[in-house]
Amino acid sequence: MKQIEVVYLTEHYQPIWAQFVANHDRGNVFQTVEMSELYRRHEILQPVTLLALEKHSGDVCAGLVGLLSVERAGILSPLSTRAIIQGGPLFRSDSVGKQAVQLLMDAFDKLVNREALFCEVWNLFDVQDHTVFNEMGYEWFDHLNYLIDLKQPIEDILASFSKSRRKNLRKSEQAGVVVNEVTKIEDIDIFYKLLQENYDRIRVPLVSKTLFKSAFDYLVPKQMAHFFLATHRGNEIGARVVLTYKNLVYDWYAGSRNNSRRLYPDELLVWEILQWSVKRDYECFNFGGAGKPDEEYGPREFKRRFGGELVNLGRYRKKYSSIKLKLAKLGYRAYRILPNRMTLHRENADY
Repeated sequence: MKQIEVVYLTEHYQPIWAQFVANHDRGNVFQTVEMSELYRRHEILQPVTLLALEKHSGDVCAGLVGLLSVERAGILSPLSTRAIIQGGPLFRSDSVGKQAVQLLMDAFDKLVNREALFCEVWNLFDVQDHTVFNEMGYEWFDHLNYLIDLKQPIEDILASFSKSRRKNLRKSEQAGVVVNEVTKIEDIDIFYKLLQENYDRIRVPLVSKTLFKSAFDYLVPKQMAHFFLATHRGNEIGARVVLTYKNLVYDWYAGSRNNSRRLYPDELLVWEILQWSVKRDYECFNFGGAGKPDEEYGPREFKRRFGGELVNLGRYRKKYSSIKLKLAKLGYRAYRILPNRMTLHRENADY
């Protein structure tokens, strides 16, 4: 059996991890060195990045870019912190890789379990064998998503939309709504306002503006993030940002004005981004999640009408403190009712 050591992803190891992610068949934007750096630049999000190496050769056997998301700072942080590993961990498919990932996740759990209520692994790929994670105390649960195949002609993609979706796109275009990519960091302020208006409407908290300004400043020059605004008669009415890496486009955040729904900016933004993606030879558009199948989730219907493939990639979860988790659920429900605001890392709380 190989001797494995777990180390932090320091600057010294970044080149070999970047190569590992690039060559891995499940390598994705959330497991890159750049995403770890993006989290590091945020005032609340805390990256936890680890590698498992063969001691003698120094080869990477497994690794992960994880995240401690402190939903509310101060005295409430123990009841509002969770660990997230999106699109990871990544590990070799041989026996050494499976040994390494268990050591890696054990080290990760020990690092975060005093601060986090639980850890979730958000899958971006179909996982057939749950044995590795089950042996580490992680439970798999259903979580849906829609994927759109970008290798087909754009005409076929449009034809797969629902009839009402195509009709609304025509209405949006005829009304004069246009979509452009953001080229100035000053526009991130209006971009964020549109997101905030949307998240306030659905009573879900939003991560701070720092994340988006850092993404524009750091990821956009690397062609790993792209921001889009929909405008009507000179007024910004819709916003969307996608992450890009290898052959995948990931739908990250979106928002629109409450009084612009009849102009269908959300629909037009997705359609324009799909066309943009096909022209640049991306192969898959990942819609960023469609919720749990047994729970109502409004965005699922919006995404369904774009004709993508409904998949159940699921997630893994390991609870660190059942008592604190129950208290956190009560607190989140209170947030949905009371006029309050806190910080959250993406899609839905899933407490």
